Amino acid sequence: MTTLTVEPSPQTVYVYVDGESNYIRTEAAFRKRYGEDASLSEATFCHSRGLEGSYPDPGPVLRHRSEFQFFWDTSYGRMLRGPIERRAMAKVYYFGAVQGDEDAIHNAAVYMRSNGCTPMLVREAKQLALRRHDRRQQRKLIEKPKGVDSLLVARLLDDAYRGNFDACVLLTSDADFIPAIEIVQRLGKPVLVFGFESGLSERSKLLHVPDVFLDLDPHVQTAYLHSVLDAGG
Repeated sequence: MTTLTVEPSPQTVYVYVDGESNYIRTEAAFRKRYGEDASLSEATFCHSRGLEGSYPDPGPVLRHRSEFQFFWDTSYGRMLRGPIERRAMAKVYYFGAVQGDEDAIHNAAVYMRSNGCTPMLVREAKQLALRRHDRRQQRKLIEKPKGVDSLLVARLLDDAYRGNFDACVLLTSDADFIPAIEIVQRLGKPVLVFGFESGLSERSKLLHVPDVFLDLDPHVQTAYLHSVLDAGG
């Protein structure tokens, strides 16, 4: 008697990047190693670490543009854990704000699209961005651009209800997304969160509500080098 083996169908994994928050916290983790004057734009990948690339390149690459607060590590796709380990990312949405005119929005969108991400951008007045920056320097709290979080939640839930993905990843350290995460889970779809535990409150629900919470700080500390300080060493 022949036994028919049915291979599991590949899962579709969508990624939602809370852009500015992820950029700021990644840069803070980088500065923890290299000092307060270090910039994320000076980060390079430590190829001796042995990580492989995944989305959208087969090799590990860091992509960053400070004026857009855009940062993407192509090895993220190899770091999936739990119910979607070894699955492939199918789409990455990058949410953020851009200051300037329509040309600035266009240039940011083209850059993100050329680097494998679907741009989801709002336009923000420069004075509002400067005001948020000043408050962040004074209070050490990340205040995000108006409209970005609601745009992320709307896209996430619309994709979930339409069945566009089987599982999703959020790059965020913001517990305000917990209600949206719980809705996606009630639809039977696993949710992984990549964030920074150092940026969470002591009993943050992000540590136990998602199917997996992966702290990115150890990855930044061991996988990224400073392009100038580590040159030749």
